[in-house]
Amino acid sequence: MTANPANIPESKKPDRIWYGNLCIKFNSDGGLTPAELRIIRLLLEGYKSGQIATRNFRSIKTISAQKGKAFKRLGVRNDATLLQTLLLRGIVSVYTGRNQFHKTTLSEAGLS
Repeated sequence: MTANPANIPESKKPDRIWYGNLCIKFNSDGGLTPAELRIIRLLLEGYKSGQIATRNFRSIKTISAQKGKAFKRLGVRNDATLLQTLLLRGIVSVYTGRNQFHKTTLSEAGLS
């Protein structure tokens, strides 16, 4: 299921992304630059490279280069393995519920 960026409000806290009752929380920057981290966050929110370029007033080539560098640093092979890699490296955690945080395992998230 692809997220529609138009329907995803900006998270109130910069270290969290909300999808209804599901929360992706950043635990660390994973050794990424602020620009690379911003791109990773927007990818997790469902934006495509062209949309990220427009939103950040950058060329698609620049965004693609930064995305490639970030993926290489993280050991991510493609977009489909991004969240799984971030979870396995402990860079992000997945929680459910807005009032109580319950750490979701990889199997509960359908990623194992």
